[in-house]
Amino acid sequence: MNEEKKNELSVGEPEWQARFRGEYKQLKDRYNKLHRMIVKYDAGTLDFKPTCPIELLRRQKAAMGEYLNILEIRAEIENVHGLDSDDKPKLKSDYEITKNGRFA
Repeated sequence: MNEEKKNELSVGEPEWQARFRGEYKQLKDRYNKLHRMIVKYDAGTLDFKPTCPIELLRRQKAAMGEYLNILEIRAEIENVHGLDSDDKPKLKSDYEITKNGRFA
């Protein structure tokens, strides 16, 4: 295990929990970036034209949101702490698609 990985582990914490947190944080960062891009697209302020249909990007965001929700539930069940710097609980509805096809 390299030094960087050692620094991410809490004392007495299994290595898988550090990997779990890393996976969650990376996914959440990518989800947030995609969300901001879609918001800018909807507002007409995106400075480029996406090469794939916006609905495909919306579907990707929904899938990523569902995966975030699954990881958050697992973290609660398996007592993995420190997913967010503020460690605030998230609601499943934060990542759900609404009836009109838009995402919460």
